[in-house]
Amino acid sequence: MQNFRQPYFSRSIREFWRRWHISLSTWFRDYLYFPLGGNRVSIPRNYINLLIVFVASGLWHGANWTFLIWGMLHGLYIVVEAIIEKRLEHQNSQFIGKSWHWVGILLTFGLVTFAWIFFRANSISDAFYIIAHLFDLSNGMAHIAAPFNAIAPLAIGEIDLVMACFTILILIIYDGLANRAVSRSIPISITRPWRWLLYYAAVFLILYSASTSQPAFIYFQF
Repeated sequence: MQNFRQPYFSRSIREFWRRWHISLSTWFRDYLYFPLGGNRVSIPRNYINLLIVFVASGLWHGANWTFLIWGMLHGLYIVVEAIIEKRLEHQNSQFIGKSWHWVGILLTFGLVTFAWIFFRANSISDAFYIIAHLFDLSNGMAHIAAPFNAIAPLAIGEIDLVMACFTILILIIYDGLANRAVSRSIPISITRPWRWLLYYAAVFLILYSASTSQPAFIYFQF
């Protein structure tokens, strides 16, 4: 099945979980959320059901406080989002829809990536250290990477960091086109010489960015 569908272009946390790790979220929906009553119960009970599901999804990744907080954060995001939607039911939906599109994407991205700090950190103290230093730019670009060494040493220079940001930007643009169902026709519409040049450039960037170490796949630890 299609397991990821441009999740970082989601306009809400609820939409994010319809696009992110679809097989896992579908499993929790069918085998935990629905048996608990889903949304066929009272509103307060529905909110409790949502919190239970996301806390369980956090613990599914590992018996660690960091995963529990990650799941709890997403549960709280969903509950707060549902409460806000209830409050806005009688507002001008057309105006909200147009103005909320990009604001919703940026806000959702920010909330999701904030929660990832707890997911990836080795301990609660590491997570709070990163959060405390997120906007500390007193020592320039080298200091930006320093908090993330609490998770895993980056061991990259400033040129590599700029190169990584540049390639990530290209991937975001391409993913945005894919979200609009345009990218499938892009390689086909380009003439063959330019198309193969694009392929070789992509291969070069992959080899240039490749790590010489052999890190374990992140899900091996769960």
